[in-house]
Amino acid sequence: MHALRGVDLAVEKGNLISIIGPSGSGKTTLLNVIGCIDGATEGSVRVGDREITSLTDRQITDIRLHQIGFIFQTFNLIPVLNTIENVEFPLLLMKKHSKSEVRKKAEKLVDEVGLKEYVHHRPAELSGGSGSAWRLPERW
Repeated sequence: MHALRGVDLAVEKGNLISIIGPSGSGKTTLLNVIGCIDGATEGSVRVGDREITSLTDRQITDIRLHQIGFIFQTFNLIPVLNTIENVEFPLLLMKKHSKSEVRKKAEKLVDEVGLKEYVHHRPAELSGGSGSAWRLPERW
């Protein structure tokens, strides 16, 4: 049985897409393959100008850091890190800024989404329920 068959998808830079379909139709599998979480057993997958099926773990990490972004339904936050540390983590992996610059940027992002008062809370102490007042910054 195939989770995906005959998928041919191209998303241009800067576009935002939604993938909808019934339960079991392959949406999660497709996103996991595109997001370099799962590998394709057949065919090819390209992100930007790179074929990803034969890349090393480090190369795939670089693609995730610099070219792909999606939000999981379950967030996949690191449970032992607090809010600010979860935001800092991918920024630190990029190794583009000093720790103090990363902290400033993370604090700004946390403030912009309305979580400033929760920076020292761990994921289990936060609610993602429908009653939350979280918002995305206007530039997103």
